Amino acid sequence: MLAPRFSRSSLFGQLGRQFRVSLPLARSEQWLAFALLLILGGLMFSRAAISWGVIMLSIGIFLPGRSWQRVPAWAWLGLILVGLYALSLGLSLPSTTGWEEAVEKIPLALCPLVLASVERLPARTVRGLLWSLVLIASLGMLVMLSMAASRSVAIGLDWHMALDCLGGQCEQAEIWYRALAFFAYSDLSGGLDHHPGYLSLLLLFVLLVQVWLWDDARLRRDPFPHWWMGLSTGLVYLFIALLSSRMHQLIFIGVLLFLAVYVLRGRMSWKQFLLPLAVVGGLFGGTQLLSPVSKARMAEVTDMTEEETGKEVDQNLAETGGAKEEVWTGMSVRRAVWTSAAGILKHAWLGGLGAGTFREELVEQYRRDGFLYGYERRLDPHNQYLATWLALGLPGLLVLLAWLAGQFSMAWQRRQWYALLWVISCCAAMLTETLLGRQVGVVFVGVLVPLLLFHLPKAGTVPGAGKE
Repeated sequence: MLAPRFSRSSLFGQLGRQFRVSLPLARSEQWLAFALLLILGGLMFSRAAISWGVIMLSIGIFLPGRSWQRVPAWAWLGLILVGLYALSLGLSLPSTTGWEEAVEKIPLALCPLVLASVERLPARTVRGLLWSLVLIASLGMLVMLSMAASRSVAIGLDWHMALDCLGGQCEQAEIWYRALAFFAYSDLSGGLDHHPGYLSLLLLFVLLVQVWLWDDARLRRDPFPHWWMGLSTGLVYLFIALLSSRMHQLIFIGVLLFLAVYVLRGRMSWKQFLLPLAVVGGLFGGTQLLSPVSKARMAEVTDMTEEETGKEVDQNLAETGGAKEEVWTGMSVRRAVWTSAAGILKHAWLGGLGAGTFREELVEQYRRDGFLYGYERRLDPHNQYLATWLALGLPGLLVLLAWLAGQFSMAWQRRQWYALLWVISCCAAMLTETLLGRQVGVVFVGVLVPLLLFHLPKAGTVPGAGKE
């Protein structure tokens, strides 16, 4: 008799085989794979690993590969963008922040050129890298949940109190609500020193990787257990809901709809899709109802009283010398920041202010506008397009848009849906975050996009077929 499926080929056995065959044979491919492994692993746990991985990947410019003529035009635009940042330092007053701004962008120039010019990694190596990311991200999420649980226990939460509060008879509500806050937004992501928005975007990439691995394994007739797919993706759904990053939740829902309609169409029935759909709805709905942090952040979207607070309160306090109250919300703060940025662009829209001075000028504009909350905290523009425009002027903004448009066009023409979804997600995230102002954001666009465009194989590729 035939053995039942997965009786001898367990999930862990399958993972072990996958990693054993993942190591490429060529030295240049081994260098590239190790650099990518450092970057992908470091995204969850270590900034130092990201830095070393980016350095190794950049050195890959000297590895043998394909002709430079085959590198797409958009990849060269990254070199122009970084050159504009360096040039702007010479035209403005250089500062420590300005130099950091320019140096931080270097991977945008080198990493896409390397990934576009070297020979494609074997499909088995790409699978190993993506499985490593999924497992490391899953471990990171479990660690953050464990840290949140231990902090809840430390302030006095126990099972009896939790059951009572869930049943509506909460005698120690202050402990219950403080414990729930540990499982939401910055308190949760701060367990591993992550920004909730950037962590949400990273987990969205992990979701795309999980779906590709599932589809790839199905086409190779070596699928992994459905319970593992459900648990691993469910953990991502739960975390994105708990992180309560509004823009990224909208992006996440849009990606899910696209995957359901275009990518998964014809590969699973609508009845099969009902269960994960119910899980997503339940997790999102449950977190919004149970978590006070999530409810408060969702209420900000429709709460119109913020129009009467914010800037007016800051101005009144400045005039009266009264004690400052925290009345700003994520929505009203961004509106005030963008208003001040627009005030600067009225006279600096063409040439910008330079990477060395634009942040200082923006902070001074906060003071002139009476936006003391932003002035005291030296808030950044919270929008990558505005930040690039302020620093480099209209030419820099156009180069950035052309660079992103080139990635989008290439993914669309090649029907590389996973890369397309990731490019769109990053572009949308740039509307509310200065994505390229952090190392992890630079990696999102400068490494992960070209990795998908140039090295993600067609799902189902096996030895003897395609590029394998």
